[in-house]
Amino acid sequence: MIPMLTNKLVEMTDGMTGADVAAVVNAAAMTAIKEQVSTKNGTKKLKISMKHFESALEKIKAGSSRTKMRNFQNFLGSSRSLT
Repeated sequence: MIPMLTNKLVEMTDGMTGADVAAVVNAAAMTAIKEQVSTKNGTKKLKISMKHFESALEKIKAGSSRTKMRNFQNFLGSSRSLT
């Protein structure tokens, strides 16, 4: 189960920076914690599931990272033509 979950998360976070992925993991954990507190299951072991990661990915977008990477690649291409 864990390798399948890991592969799915890799696909879902493709193009994200390490900081983006860390933000997704933190947001998923916070969602799971809030859910557990709201259901008053504080004594149970916390479980973070795919639904928590999917919820986090709706909040954390990689768009800015992809845009920054594209801009950087364009910059590199244009700076090479200056030499």
